[in-house]
Amino acid sequence: MIIDRFGNSIPVLFTDTANAVDIDGTLAHAESGKLEAGMYRLAVVSSTDDLGVRIDINTDPTAVASEGIFMPNGAIEYFAIEADHIVSVLAGILNITKLS
Repeated sequence: MIIDRFGNSIPVLFTDTANAVDIDGTLAHAESGKLEAGMYRLAVVSSTDDLGVRIDINTDPTAVASEGIFMPNGAIEYFAIEADHIVSVLAGILNITKLS
């Protein structure tokens, strides 16, 4: 645990950068493999229209332009993902990093 100069604890998330992965849904929707349960950082690396990407997270996802979660270009979000769930991305590249 990290402690500040006043003795208060500071919440810190450690990243597993060795297992970070980019999913390239630039030309068509693309998927991660099945993920372990845990907290993940999802970051939009780039998008085809400079606006953002669409993502879907479940056991059989298909990201489509008209539904799912919209993440704007450059966005970083944190998700609790259940075991064996998959992340699908459309219209750009998404970086997924497991946190501990």
